[in-house]
Amino acid sequence: ARGTHYLVAENRKQCRDTDQACDQFLETFKPDQWDNEKIGRLDLQITGDSSGWARDTRNRVDNDYAIIKQRLTPHFPRLSLRTPSSNPPVSASILATNRMFARKLLFFDRNCGKHISSAQSTVFDGKGGIAKPSGDQVTHPMDDCRYYVNLVAPAIDRTQFGKGISF
Repeated sequence: ARGTHYLVAENRKQCRDTDQACDQFLETFKPDQWDNEKIGRLDLQITGDSSGWARDTRNRVDNDYAIIKQRLTPHFPRLSLRTPSSNPPVSASILATNRMFARKLLFFDRNCGKHISSAQSTVFDGKGGIAKPSGDQVTHPMDDCRYYVNLVAPAIDRTQFGKGISF
């Protein structure tokens, strides 16, 4: 949590399902270029929101995270899921994300246009949440970013509620 974090790539287009997202991931991070030999001891950690634990509508497997694990583990044996059973508080995770940006600990590659656009247009709703327009897609990239940040550098240490974590 004390290091610098980089978003280096994102799926190029909207995905209609988890399988298509996995296909795009494998196209972007080709296993022969990103294997353990070339990336050292880096583990592939999947983060996301709690909805990934919901039952898959096609009943192919139990949930989206099971699909991801099934599809990607053969290519990335060090894959791990670090996903919550409930989503973090919006205000706290936005605070943590903004703090990482301000301290120059979080960077987006210029080719990550969806995330950049999302960061520039996602706003509070005035009630402690995020304004989500009907048919919203623009807030999703920053949602996944703040779930990751909440995992690696949360604004609140849950073991000592109310005390902030300093870097």
